Amino acid sequence: MKTDWPISAALVVLAALLGFVANRYLASRAVATATALRLAEANERLIARVTELEKQSALLGQAVLPISDLFRAALIKELTHNHTPEMDDLMARVDDLTDDELNRLTVLLRERVVEYDDPLITESERDAATILPIVMKRVQVEHREAAESGVVSVRLMTVTVRQPP
Repeated sequence: MKTDWPISAALVVLAALLGFVANRYLASRAVATATALRLAEANERLIARVTELEKQSALLGQAVLPISDLFRAALIKELTHNHTPEMDDLMARVDDLTDDELNRLTVLLRERVVEYDDPLITESERDAATILPIVMKRVQVEHREAAESGVVSVRLMTVTVRQPP
């Protein structure tokens, strides 16, 4: 029975070794789980942040694009009168004009600028008639660029009717 002690010692060493290995495995698994949870939380925060930035970017794109449209609408409002039905009709359909209609609108706007003897045309209307063709070209360029880039734009149409004095 004196030969049993080496076997017992070997079993004790083997048990200790297996315990150590099991402990290291379980500890590393716990660390890996904690790391995975931290990474998942960080990923969720990043996704939320990117989503918020995308929303803000979309809002900025929408806010910047219609400025020229708004300016054009303000100029059209300034120039719309009951006594100019042809020009009023063309300006109401400004986004859908053919080239001939656009040229006709440009001629009517030039006439509005040079008619100094008409008391119904104010200096503000002359200025608007001078600026509108330039703004219309800018709006067309912006709409074309938006269509090419896939950005959705807002279409603003305002027409007011003034009673002649």
